[in-house]
Amino acid sequence: MGSDTVTNPFHVWADLARGLRDRFVSELGEERPFAPQVSEIVGILAGTVTRLEHLGNALDRLSERDNEAYEAFARALEKS
Repeated sequence: MGSDTVTNPFHVWADLARGLRDRFVSELGEERPFAPQVSEIVGILAGTVTRLEHLGNALDRLSERDNEAYEAFARALEKS
């Protein structure tokens, strides 16, 4: 894992959540539509992927535009 991944883990987390969603859908088989409770989980996972991608992109922009704030975020993440 590079230092960019450590200070901006959101892209990696998005990939992990996307993989989980894809594997879950695959495990469910071909029967569609999904039951409401299943659809809820699939939808929440998809939304989580989107939010994580947005966080990763926002943090990328922050690193380019406000290094002081980006460094503050990196310090806060280290303490988490």
